[in-house]
Amino acid sequence: MSEDRFAGAAIEPLVSHRKVQGRHLMVTFSCPVSGTHVQARYTAAQSSGMAAAVASQASSTLVYEVRRQVLTMLTSVLGHGVAGKMATTVASTALQSLPNSSSGPTTLSSAEQAAGTIEAFRSVQEQFAWAGGRWVHRGAAGQVRSAMEQQVASAPVVSGYDRLLLARMLVEVASAHGGIGPEEQGHLAEVIDPELGSLASLAARPPLTSAELGEASAGPVRETMLSAVWALALCDEHEDHAEVAVIRRLAEALQVDAPRAQELARGFVLDQALERAFAYGGHDRAARAQLVALGARLGMSREEVELAEARYQKRALG
Repeated sequence: MSEDRFAGAAIEPLVSHRKVQGRHLMVTFSCPVSGTHVQARYTAAQSSGMAAAVASQASSTLVYEVRRQVLTMLTSVLGHGVAGKMATTVASTALQSLPNSSSGPTTLSSAEQAAGTIEAFRSVQEQFAWAGGRWVHRGAAGQVRSAMEQQVASAPVVSGYDRLLLARMLVEVASAHGGIGPEEQGHLAEVIDPELGSLASLAARPPLTSAELGEASAGPVRETMLSAVWALALCDEHEDHAEVAVIRRLAEALQVDAPRAQELARGFVLDQALERAFAYGGHDRAARAQLVALGARLGMSREEVELAEARYQKRALG
């Protein structure tokens, strides 16, 4: 995939709404064929200081990029902006709760907005396909890339009760090791719709009971819910056995095949890593080492990762 596809000239035609508040940029990308709206957010680091250095270092890692895609997927699964809410309205209001930076530039320059728009698109790029010399939504291009995406599309989490259960499941798994760290708090706050409750109120609730989970919508939507939880757990940089134990308890109460849901999540996470390594021109020795390390985190041997890498290239090249 050519980097020209990520140039401003290729992405700008998709932009239907853009709003800046402080160092935050909210962009709505709209498919020129189907009219489908996809929201994305970008926050610019300050140009100096330790925080900016840490952010710059983190954003260069494959794990960071994969986590961004998982969070985008979870936002979609939890239904941000559904039930008739216009994407442009959400884009206009969602930034109101975001804090402004306490030091340094308080807004984005035109150059930063242009660069931020590209970065925002990268965070949701898996929802688009390059077809006929332009970006279109994958639905319009007739492409559904992964088994996880097919699962989400065929069995979406729609009801208010299911969405609340999923939000509580995510919080419960994140709390399994004795509390939710600052980074995890940021992730959860990003994907959980405020209408389902604040992170503090969800964390204060008692553990989900088998009775509560037993009232989830019957059928494959339960697998969607559990695989979404698995995906967030798998994109951590370290394995947490307490989190795995909680997920298995949830699977038992939901009567879902835990290995199947885990496999859906594993495939999605690895697919995102391969996309980042190849589509962005970053397939080098360092990227392969990160792929192997991520594979080990997912329970895959080096040989399995190398086979997945080879098959990805074969699919991409035809």
